[in-house]
Amino acid sequence: ELNSILDKLFSVRAIERESLGAIVPHAGYIFSGKVAAKVYKSIKSIKNNVFLLGPNHTGVGSRFAVSFDDWETPLGVVENSRLEFLRKYKDESAHNYEHSLEVQLPFLQHRFKNFKITPITMKLLSLEEIESIADEISKEDGYFIASSDFIHFGPMYGFNQTNEIDKMKWVKEKDDELVHLLENFEYKKFYNKVL
Repeated sequence: ELNSILDKLFSVRAIERESLGAIVPHAGYIFSGKVAAKVYKSIKSIKNNVFLLGPNHTGVGSRFAVSFDDWETPLGVVENSRLEFLRKYKDESAHNYEHSLEVQLPFLQHRFKNFKITPITMKLLSLEEIESIADEISKEDGYFIASSDFIHFGPMYGFNQTNEIDKMKWVKEKDDELVHLLENFEYKKFYNKVL
């Protein structure tokens, strides 16, 4: 059933590109599966190790938590890279009920073979903490998948506009601003915008 769903999602058109990483949504496949498949289909190649970086929605566990477990989906087991320099951040509790990374695996399994993963969840970190961790993990040869749904819109997120057209326009403008900052590697401005 999962393979059938993925086959349909991967029927989207995409241009393959070499990249160091990608940002992929983690909403349910019914909501963001086509976007996720298009992103994965556009990835020309990945390294042996895929760093999966995602938010910690549950609040359980460490602020920066690395899983050392192998992960299993209906498509099989994905081996963990178990990078020793990250052992000090090992915290399985942060991953037990978190969905942002596990939804990425079937897409990776459907598209690529022979890779390992380094799953990392994060709560809100300071810019200095992010820079320090980025320095550590960027020394390792790997491909980077950031799992993010970008703008969360609606009253529960503090946005109460009532006009449907204004909502869509506002979300697109905000998304475009953030994408522009990412494309230009302006991570400090990006960090300040998302806070």
